[in-house]
Amino acid sequence: MKQRIITGVLFAVFMIAVAVLSGTLVYPFVFTLFSVIGTIEMLNCIGTRKSLRTTVPSIIYALLCPIIAYNFRYGVIFALTIGFMSVMLMSLVFKNENVKAEDVCTTYTMVSYVAICFSCIVRLRYVTTETGVDTGDAIGQ
Repeated sequence: MKQRIITGVLFAVFMIAVAVLSGTLVYPFVFTLFSVIGTIEMLNCIGTRKSLRTTVPSIIYALLCPIIAYNFRYGVIFALTIGFMSVMLMSLVFKNENVKAEDVCTTYTMVSYVAICFSCIVRLRYVTTETGVDTGDAIGQ
């Protein structure tokens, strides 16, 4: 219990530092790191981490999504997601006995969920009226 409290306090201090530095490249870098860690944990949970055909594209996708969200608009993330889906489905076409359709589809769904969520967090930090999104209209003000 003591270790969990210490870990929680250290993480809170770390996140406060990230929030203070959120106008710099530290913010997207930290959430890219979280995206990769979350992807690896998700691959461990569903048991597909040992398959390189699904792990390598998943980690590349988790690396690129938050970085692209920082630099580009959502259309690029959509194109990246379609590309990731194509690579995952192509792993079924050129499969061997170790790759199952269920594992590929589950991996795609879980990794997309993690990477797109962290990409949205990065993107929402930089939403202003100058970027073309009027946040006042979005919330009814």
